[in-house]
Amino acid sequence: MAVLLQLIENAAVAGVVGLVVSGAMGLIAFAAAVLIRIRALSAFAVRRAMPRHFVVAAVLGLVAYVLGPIVAVVYMLVSGDTQNVQTGYQAAAAADWWSLVLALVAGAIITPLGERGSSAGFSRTHFSPATKPGSRSS
Repeated sequence: MAVLLQLIENAAVAGVVGLVVSGAMGLIAFAAAVLIRIRALSAFAVRRAMPRHFVVAAVLGLVAYVLGPIVAVVYMLVSGDTQNVQTGYQAAAAADWWSLVLALVAGAIITPLGERGSSAGFSRTHFSPATKPGSRSS
């Protein structure tokens, strides 16, 4: 995918496509794990979120927003690496309002769902004692 993204000349389009694809790959991996293992979603720790979960997520998101630049500067000072790997995402956010909306939806919803889904699909099918070979969850 990294090779194909380099073929897109518009940096904003490449940023949106990169965000969507990164989330879609995780969602596809999760769907494959669910279909292959033939289990209920509860076997993958998928359950309804409580209102307090959203509050905690918002607070942690704000903490990450504040600490992110500080950690980045410390990393750059310690390592000397000043490469910006998010130029496509930044270009998408700065291009126009449609691009910004697509980048927000892809980066704030699709990508985290894909990352969570792929990690749940992997960890629950490989490391959970409740998913021993031959056992079935309903």
